[in-house]
Amino acid sequence: MTAWWRKPVDRSFLMIGGTLLVAGAGQLLVAPTPPTPTTVVVPISSLALACPALPGDTPGFSIAVKGVLLDGGRTAALDLQSSKPSKTTIKSGDVHTTFVTHSSSALYTAAGISASNLVADASIAGTSTTTRGYASYACQPPSASQWLMGGSSEAGRISVLDIANVEATPATVDIELWTEAGKSAARSLSGIEIPARSREQLSLALVDPGRAMYAVHVVATSGQVTSAIFDRGQQALSSLGVDVIPGAGGPLASAIVGVIPEGSTSAVLGLLSPGTATSARVSLITGDGTYGLAGAENLTLDADKLTLVKIPDDALAGDVAVMVQADTPVLSGVTERVTIRDGSDLASAAMLAPIFRTASMTIDSAVSQATALLYSDVDCTVTVTVRTGKDVTTKSGLVKAGQVQRVKLVGGSGALHVVSISPSVDGVVRGSVLLQRASVGAVASSVEPLTSLRGYVAVPPVAPSVTR
Repeated sequence: MTAWWRKPVDRSFLMIGGTLLVAGAGQLLVAPTPPTPTTVVVPISSLALACPALPGDTPGFSIAVKGVLLDGGRTAALDLQSSKPSKTTIKSGDVHTTFVTHSSSALYTAAGISASNLVADASIAGTSTTTRGYASYACQPPSASQWLMGGSSEAGRISVLDIANVEATPATVDIELWTEAGKSAARSLSGIEIPARSREQLSLALVDPGRAMYAVHVVATSGQVTSAIFDRGQQALSSLGVDVIPGAGGPLASAIVGVIPEGSTSAVLGLLSPGTATSARVSLITGDGTYGLAGAENLTLDADKLTLVKIPDDALAGDVAVMVQADTPVLSGVTERVTIRDGSDLASAAMLAPIFRTASMTIDSAVSQATALLYSDVDCTVTVTVRTGKDVTTKSGLVKAGQVQRVKLVGGSGALHVVSISPSVDGVVRGSVLLQRASVGAVASSVEPLTSLRGYVAVPPVAPSVTR
């Protein structure tokens, strides 16, 4: 005898989980489901982007800040805050590069329609064998809280935390710092006064020396600041690379942590659970699927202690994204060494934010190749627009779900490029850009996370009300 629920002609009504299913002859009709609300992205009325960690007085580096006002904006301003301050106006459509010759911070500002069209980045390039390396990073809005993961004070490494107060009023900050030994109790990290338009620099080795990695939380108890870690590697008279780790968002329970480029070595994942112990799982997203990282499928993270997880070199035969899932929010970040042909450089990756609407960045004229490393959890078409002077080229490509996919942005140096990446599906694409640049006869590299929403605010979706 056939069970009654397999005979839709005999039974036309069925309740499952509180949902009414209406069965007709030979077919099942399901009550329509309300569409899932989407994130609304709204332009903001004013935008400030600050670039800290500009060591212009340090010999052997070429340092530049680049401001772009995309079409539609009217004007923006650059305020270079140093011992020799300067101000510059950027007009619509302009790509403006300023070389920094004194240790300073840069502040870009725009208002009205210009706010959503402002893009600003900074770059540091070594010009000698003792400083060889390259780092590029996006300038960030000042805020009362920034989290950073990276840097080291092991032999041959120098890491300096740079906190910039670009505002016209003083700021007071507290610094929380964690290592694999636990949370620092140094009194010098509390109540740091930073005058208006000035900076505070802190060598991490002076606080807690000999550490493989740091987790840092900069909290402004008054005012707003911007922070970054300037990281250098040096052995004898040779440079091991240069990196800049800008401040990012706070801990998350689930995150994609950067994309490690193919051929990288010495990759280490740092995990911090602030204030409470928790469990975490680490997976690697590769070209052929997602796999648990051996030995890290079920980690127990102690409260307030940095856990370091080594990623084997043989797991990095292709581009790899790192997925972290935890029972409570954790801070995570990856450091690695990127080797391209005859050059090797330091790089880091933070938790990647979803790209809403568009992510835009500048690419130095000396960069020989730039490649986007993109990840999406659903099939998604991305549109890439490259502006080089007055020339604009546009191309589209598919990013397949669950894979890391390379998209060539520019090839060949000699011009400053402005690149914009727009996904067809709201909020599902994340990624980094691998930049390659010649540095004293070798190829140096930088891995810069794609950043969106610098000119917009994302309004989370509101779940529809349900009447029972």
